[in-house]
Amino acid sequence: MTVCLASFAAKGKAIVMVSDKAVTYGDDEDSSSSGPMQYDTSVKKLKRIGKTFWYALIAGEPTFALDVVDGAEQIIAQNAELSDSAAGMMACLKASYKKRREALAVDRVLSPRMLTRDLLVARTSDMLPLDQEFVFGVSAELRNFKTRSSLLVCGFDSIGQPHIFSVVNPGVVNSHDLTGFHAVGIGAKMAISRLLVLESRKDDR
Repeated sequence: MTVCLASFAAKGKAIVMVSDKAVTYGDDEDSSSSGPMQYDTSVKKLKRIGKTFWYALIAGEPTFALDVVDGAEQIIAQNAELSDSAAGMMACLKASYKKRREALAVDRVLSPRMLTRDLLVARTSDMLPLDQEFVFGVSAELRNFKTRSSLLVCGFDSIGQPHIFSVVNPGVVNSHDLTGFHAVGIGAKMAISRLLVLESRKDDR
């Protein structure tokens, strides 16, 4: 069971981040596989986002998640002020996640069919039209494409306020500042329910 959890601590002066050491790999590249594979490793599933005071906990397939963080670092390098606020970081991670997901979907869904996005939806007049059922099928596959990666991002803004937000397929970003804690991964529901039972509060010491 994989889980990454973060919670405000010391009355908002600190953020506690915890994760297991299991790494999950999907079966997208191997059609003979019966499902995702999971291994216990010595890897720390925590990555600092550039030189900011923000960190990402990674749940699920790590390669994609790390690619999202790298993309976020590139965006911040062009506009360092994004890291000053939770809103800026949420927009940054959302943009990176969506861009990387779209590129991965093209590699996994369109490329094997000898297609590009333009060849699917913006065919020129000198090309034969594609069968409609084929187009609908490929479009549905693209729409439902899953990355099997989630990120839990934690950090402090420019005035020292703590923030926690999650980024999940297909690039949905949710703030968890109200509760002061959250978890991602297969074991997320169990971890969150445990915190609720313990009546954890963000203003606890």
